[in-house]
Amino acid sequence: MSATVEQKRRFMAAVRSGQHMFAEIAGASGLTMPEVLEVWAEGHAAGKLVVADDLPGFRHIAEVRA
Repeated sequence: MSATVEQKRRFMAAVRSGQHMFAEIAGASGLTMPEVLEVWAEGHAAGKLVVADDLPGFRHIAEVRA
């Protein structure tokens, strides 16, 4: 399965809206959890998404800024 452009757009809009993890991104974007995880897997494999660790114990999905 490959994520569609629309799924990727909705995922990134949710990521950019705040510091969220997978379930929160699913709720904010309207995507299902499998769709969220598919977009995450593709973005992480491409080096565009990471799990940021801003504070000890606080993690969220973030874009890699060049």
